[in-house]
Amino acid sequence: MPHLTVGTSAGAPVILDPGREHVVGRDPSCAIVLDDRRVSRRHAILRVGPDGWEFVDGNSVNGSWMRGNRVHRVVVGRGCEVLLGDPDDGDPLRLAPEATVTEVVPPRVARPDHVQIPEPPGRAEPPPHRAESPYTPESPSIPEPPSVPEPPRRVPDRPNPLERAHIGAGPAVDPRPSVDRQPSMVIPLPVRTLRIGRALDNDLVLTDLMVSRHHAELRTTPGGRREIVDLGSHNGTFLNGQPIERALLGEADLVGIGHATFRLDGQELREFIDTGEVSLEVQNLTVKAGKRVLLDNVSFPLAERNLLAIVGGSGAGKSTLLGALTGSRRAASGKILYDGRDLYANNAELRQRIGLVPQDDILHAQLTARTALRYAAQLRFPEDTEAAERERRVEEVIGELSLDKVPRGAASPYADTKVSSLSGGQRKRVSVAVELLTKPSVLFLDEPTSGLDEGLERSVMEKLRELADDGRTVIVVTHSTRSLNVCDRVLVLAPGGRIAFFGPPDEALPFFGKGDWPEVFTMFDDEPDRDYEGPFRRSELYGKYIEAGRDRAHAEQGERPQAKPPKPQGWFSQLTTLSRRYLAVIASDRKYLALLAIAPLFLGMLCRVIPGKLVSAPGSPPGSNQEATTKLLVLFVISGLMGTATAVNELIKERAIYRRERSAGLSVSAYLGSKILVLGLISAIQGAVLTAVALVGVKLPAKGVVLGPPLVEIGIAVVLSAIAAMAVGLVVSASIGSAELAMPLLVVIAIVQVVLCGGLFPLNGKAGIEQISWLAPARWAFAASGSTIDLATQLPLKPGESPDPLWKHEPAVWYRNIGILTGQIAIYGMIALLMLRRLDPKTRRRRGR
Repeated sequence: MPHLTVGTSAGAPVILDPGREHVVGRDPSCAIVLDDRRVSRRHAILRVGPDGWEFVDGNSVNGSWMRGNRVHRVVVGRGCEVLLGDPDDGDPLRLAPEATVTEVVPPRVARPDHVQIPEPPGRAEPPPHRAESPYTPESPSIPEPPSVPEPPRRVPDRPNPLERAHIGAGPAVDPRPSVDRQPSMVIPLPVRTLRIGRALDNDLVLTDLMVSRHHAELRTTPGGRREIVDLGSHNGTFLNGQPIERALLGEADLVGIGHATFRLDGQELREFIDTGEVSLEVQNLTVKAGKRVLLDNVSFPLAERNLLAIVGGSGAGKSTLLGALTGSRRAASGKILYDGRDLYANNAELRQRIGLVPQDDILHAQLTARTALRYAAQLRFPEDTEAAERERRVEEVIGELSLDKVPRGAASPYADTKVSSLSGGQRKRVSVAVELLTKPSVLFLDEPTSGLDEGLERSVMEKLRELADDGRTVIVVTHSTRSLNVCDRVLVLAPGGRIAFFGPPDEALPFFGKGDWPEVFTMFDDEPDRDYEGPFRRSELYGKYIEAGRDRAHAEQGERPQAKPPKPQGWFSQLTTLSRRYLAVIASDRKYLALLAIAPLFLGMLCRVIPGKLVSAPGSPPGSNQEATTKLLVLFVISGLMGTATAVNELIKERAIYRRERSAGLSVSAYLGSKILVLGLISAIQGAVLTAVALVGVKLPAKGVVLGPPLVEIGIAVVLSAIAAMAVGLVVSASIGSAELAMPLLVVIAIVQVVLCGGLFPLNGKAGIEQISWLAPARWAFAASGSTIDLATQLPLKPGESPDPLWKHEPAVWYRNIGILTGQIAIYGMIALLMLRRLDPKTRRRRGR
């Protein structure tokens, strides 16, 4: 049995002999003395048990803790850390057998008393000082060790798991899933139930904000089998990549919870924590559009902590490859292995571990960077995540990307600056920060240096280099080649979506026989039909960097199951967060706020100065008030124009933000609901102000048809007209592809409302146009107000004409007009929802023909 290395906060590590028990506590007679009031006098014992060295708590007052859980007996295994007296900042006791003199990484902790933790990867640490006799019965405390300076720690060279050293060898990929290669913990299972979650009262605590407070339970059935049961978690529990609510487990099954993966092994549970150090292997990826091949048989391996740049000429398939790698555009054939697991088959689970930064900024320019990150955290983390937890993660990401620095000549750091005022490079950092909130293991970026000068481009690429070194796999699609030297690998795509080169960037230009990258791309443009893949396949570089990665035979795949998306944050919670964010965006733009406030005042005055009356003068004969139509017509054209103008550009300008948030679990109905809620409130206020300015003091009938005061009835019609027109604007905004189309369509909609409202000429009895007019909100709003003021008796009629039946001064008619107008809001909202769903990524597999 090896000696035990014990590291404390008191000094250099001490080695304990396995032949006796060693007491840890505050009492000077203990073998390990800790001068901390939270530590009991005789707190715990270190001894050799049936399973090797073990830590046993002696019923201490303040307890012994591992990752927030109180433990009573811990098997040291290859190494662990126990906190004495406090779950957060207790006195640390670092334990490791003498043979493994490594820096102990604090393990993730199971609540069962018996916990086995394999040796975690870490940095080499100098040998501890060995006392000749750590303690004796006569010696009440550990003797003071001699002063020996500790040499600096170094990070040992990490072997690349996907490469061999000699020429001609390529990636040697272990076919087993990660959880079988290097588990972070082996947990002996209890007889009945093991509860898993983020809260400290769980049996197994996962300190991951993607995990709910009480996430899932591993239960034992009456027949003795194990089953996993989801406890209504927000990001889902996955079995072999598919979301489940309850399922029986076999030893080959993999359970995914947040960044953790579990597998049964007899009466033990093996845990693997995805820390970001994952590899990717692309095998024979082919993407087609009809008969056209966009990506042709692309294969390459990428090791953990690697930065890959994908370059190529225009139309070479860079964006297509990015879509295939992220799962937004599935390949017709081929595989993508995420640390040994099929990314497509396990997409519902693994998509939570992938970050994507599109070319367009996924930020609201009106917000500060910190505010944008806070709202993103609220949307992406479960509802039961406490505000302090989210805030802590936001601050971690801000520090990681150096957004807490104050630029020269500025009064506040980048994080407290409006996104619109940041430079292109800093905006891209904030976009990256949004993705890093959930700690993705693989980060994809589409043209992150587009439009940046050479200095900013270098800064962005160096930051990506740091992110990869910190424990992520980073893949960047770029057209810029000035900073490729910071990458580990470069993938060059030739015309036709074929690989022309894959390997270290310093070997690329010599392979092509060119002096710089522009010459390479000029060659592609001048000779697009040339075979660029053949020479690379026949080269020594292909065997060295790619070929061995394809040694594993794999059968032709059938139709892959369509993975269900992970369960997102609760609908109401998303609606609330999105609405508050939208209000914050609007409130931060003072010019826009001023325009919203001034518009109904100005347009109401314009309506007021139009000559004419809404009621006939006393003693006037019936049918002598043509002017009433003009007053109502202008009022409802203005209300409809304001409502449509408020919404017609709202969805199109947020298209990039919506697409990314949608892929991260955003609810379409919650997103659209937030727009309807906020814009509906604005439209309602504008409609009420418009009505008040235009009609207060204007002579109206003594009594309305239903509610008494006619001003109230007309105001209801104006408000509903504005909201319905806003819903029409959302339909347009969800349907068009560019903001340039919004204004011309706004003019068309306004003219259609004028023609179809019924104020210019009678619509009743005109087949075709009368039915079409039913689609216009102004038709029903105008009719409701016409019913209020009894318009049918005021207008002069030509021979053979009859008044519009929608204007009858009857409660049933008024209620019908208002009911249809309300229904139009719901109908146009549903159409906008369907149009938004069209924008969802096409995740179904595309078949080649």
